[in-house]
Amino acid sequence: MNHFTLADIRLPLLFLVLIVQAFLLLRLDWLTSPNRTELGHIAASLRLYETGQFDLFHANPPLLRMIIGFAVTNLIHPQTDWSDYSPDSRKRSEWATGVSFIRANDFETVRQCFFLGRVLCIPFILLGGYFGYCFSREIFGDFSGFVFLILWTFSPFILGWGATICPDVTATSFGIIALYTFRHWLKKPTWLLSVLAGVTLGLLPLTKLTWIIAFGIFPILWLLTSQKSFKNFGQLIIILIIGVFVLNLGYCFDGSFKRLGDYTFYSVSLTNENSVNKFSETSLGLIPIPLPEQFVLGFDTQRIDFEQGILSYLLGQYSQHGWRYYYLVVLATKETLGTLILLSLALVLFFFTRFRATWQDEIILLIPFITIFVIVSSQTGFSLHSRYLIPALPFLYLWISRAGILLSSRFMFVRVIVPVILLLSIISSLYVYPYSMSYFNEAVGGSSQGHRYLLGSNIDWGQDLYELRDWLADHPESRPIRIAVSNIYPLETLDIRSAGTPPKWKPSQTPTGTWDKQLTIGPQPGWYLLGTNDLYNNNHDYAWFHDLIPVKKIGYSIYIFHVTLEEANRLREQYDLPMLIEEDFE
Repeated sequence: MNHFTLADIRLPLLFLVLIVQAFLLLRLDWLTSPNRTELGHIAASLRLYETGQFDLFHANPPLLRMIIGFAVTNLIHPQTDWSDYSPDSRKRSEWATGVSFIRANDFETVRQCFFLGRVLCIPFILLGGYFGYCFSREIFGDFSGFVFLILWTFSPFILGWGATICPDVTATSFGIIALYTFRHWLKKPTWLLSVLAGVTLGLLPLTKLTWIIAFGIFPILWLLTSQKSFKNFGQLIIILIIGVFVLNLGYCFDGSFKRLGDYTFYSVSLTNENSVNKFSETSLGLIPIPLPEQFVLGFDTQRIDFEQGILSYLLGQYSQHGWRYYYLVVLATKETLGTLILLSLALVLFFFTRFRATWQDEIILLIPFITIFVIVSSQTGFSLHSRYLIPALPFLYLWISRAGILLSSRFMFVRVIVPVILLLSIISSLYVYPYSMSYFNEAVGGSSQGHRYLLGSNIDWGQDLYELRDWLADHPESRPIRIAVSNIYPLETLDIRSAGTPPKWKPSQTPTGTWDKQLTIGPQPGWYLLGTNDLYNNNHDYAWFHDLIPVKKIGYSIYIFHVTLEEANRLREQYDLPMLIEEDFE
């Protein structure tokens, strides 16, 4: 009698999971509006195609922009407006030109442009899932391959940011592919694998500046895990040379090998007390840098952001700087409980020989995760974006996937542990879908309580404006509406008109001024629309809304309130403000 095994359905199951992920991403691609960061990326993509210049949004490398700019320009033919473009990188004109692009085109054209750009990212994300599956399967076995694939497919991080033209998830997929290829070279160092490893290495920093660290990670992994020989060392050098060549090729060798002293830097880290390139009058300044000019300048721009600092929020507190433990909180709050439980289980299993990989593979999985985690955590100029952690996640998922070995246990109660945990993780993620960008796990009260822990792009980044547009169109009674949404997307292009900003009032505030003046301040009846970042801003301007129940929540990022005269007066009485009467609003 033949026994049914996973091998009998491995390929159909693999394709099924990949198809499910493609569908989930495709739906999100259409439903969600462009977030703030995407506006800069679409402008930079179109300018790169039109002019061949790499300077706009140079803090992000051009690989995705090349593909998106070419496809969007030739298939949709949108209008562009470069009147707000500035070659001065300090002005960060990608945001202004992104807004100009929105204004220059009608709603449907804009929606189609972003949809097409996002769809072009899906194949890269699926490749990341496939190679991650292969990676885990080769190290821990068939079951573990599917554990990784499930974690990757239903991760709120991967879904939420994978359905954007931001490069974070695509760069993460390339990270999986590059490390997978390099691992094969380490185990069997052939010249063909050397070339493939070099090409994938070079593609990595073309997706995200962070991946320049791969030029350090690869040699470290070679030193720690390989049998060293003159041939292997020679091939490693070839890998690094090919990687540098591919990186420069991606920029068409624009400004490659420019001397370090000839750059114009603006960050404190790279300038002297006279705000001049600190290397310009040193021997180091004579060294030609084997990197594209705009790639190098991108680091300078990023340093400016971290040095200046940006108002940051964590655990209910605002600060002008970030926190080293920010991404630990991110993992604890924005990863599914299922993933966190599997992580705890994997930590226990690691102490049993049966569940460990070879020490070389353990190092290959841990070094990239630890390196990325430490680097992003060390940048404390600001702490705003959980997406900076995304490139590290697949290596954590790979490490966790050892739990799949439990599925081969002879005991039924042991075999069901991992599937049950994975099912809980899937349900938790899909319960919040399609608002995956705003996901928070149940341990912190779910996504409706996320503002207690994180704000910014973790919840409200402009991704729910399409749904808001549809709701307002279906509810004309909500006019006039007063709006406080800190988003750069021009709302009027979505037929959303503001009657002004909501009245500001802090519950701790003391009424001042004449009686007539006090009648115009504090809670007022009417319709109000507030973004989460505005509702919980650092000035507590709209704290009086915290005592009200919204009539509608758009995802977890937008609140719509209808304040009646009775509700307004109830609050005004608490704040010692004069009561309002109906005649005041006729």
